[in-house]
Amino acid sequence: MPDASILLEITEGVAVITLNRPLQRNTMTRQLAAALRDAVGEIGRTPSAKAVLLRAAGEHFMVGADLNWLGTLIGSTPDQAANPEREALRRHEIAGLIEDAHSIILGLRQLPQPVVIAVRGAAAGFGLSLACAADFLLTSDNARFRMAYNALGASTDGGAAYH
Repeated sequence: MPDASILLEITEGVAVITLNRPLQRNTMTRQLAAALRDAVGEIGRTPSAKAVLLRAAGEHFMVGADLNWLGTLIGSTPDQAANPEREALRRHEIAGLIEDAHSIILGLRQLPQPVVIAVRGAAAGFGLSLACAADFLLTSDNARFRMAYNALGASTDGGAAYH
């Protein structure tokens, strides 16, 4: 898998997906979303995988979207934000991120294997949506869950409201 933000290892019947952006608290970018979507799809096509474990490197599971990445899409000045080319890129990237996020949740829910998700630290925003998609949720003593969408003025996504 070329994107190191997601690690996938399938051994002895267990598929282990690791969110691998620990310095960024495993925040969601378009690249991470696409890599996670692809990893879930690969597991679905691997009959030797009998169970799935989704975990994260570092102190936190996932604290939601990468606000720095989103900030670069928006721009730091009113002129940048109003630029039509930037607006087209922003719409394309955000729509792709949302589409991938929903594909991840649907993919996890449709896997025939049991999905175990292990959470330590914060699971916020899409991290909470991921946790809700588990068949079995394992949490550490320091696990914390937060919707976080309202802090951005956004509605929930990733199936959080459904779950």
